[in-house]
Amino acid sequence: MVRCEVCGREIRGPVFRRVIEGARMVVCEQCSRFGAEEWSVKPVAPPPRARAPRRDEVESAESLVPVVNYGRLVREGREKLGLDPDKFARLIGEKVSTVKMIEREELIPDQSIAQKLRRHIKVSVLVREVEREASSTPPPKGAPTIGDLLNVKEKKETLRKK
Repeated sequence: MVRCEVCGREIRGPVFRRVIEGARMVVCEQCSRFGAEEWSVKPVAPPPRARAPRRDEVESAESLVPVVNYGRLVREGREKLGLDPDKFARLIGEKVSTVKMIEREELIPDQSIAQKLRRHIKVSVLVREVEREASSTPPPKGAPTIGDLLNVKEKKETLRKK
């Protein structure tokens, strides 16, 4: 059941969509004379589908660390292009303050900014952290191991019992 938004009566028959004093209204045939302009219902577009992240975007931020002197590398890359910080910021779609803070190494760029820098000035500012593997070399001769200490303790207990 649809009601007229002007008089409140139930609308039987065709529904009219009119602009009355700037407001879009659904009205009956009698009240449709109050507005001259017709409006139509536009279908709501579905939200854009999220794209699947690329392989390099999947890497967790925790596994990436900035390279040494990344600020100097960014500044030198920008200067090679002959751009000042303002124009460079517009080129990569970031704020001027962000570019300046990266160049002063006051801000570590996130992955999206790092990709923009890599694309425009061919500089990688984030690299994978080298995982340090536990050393598997045996202890030097003469140094006691935990197993040695446990054996000593067992031997002492055995001697006491005798």
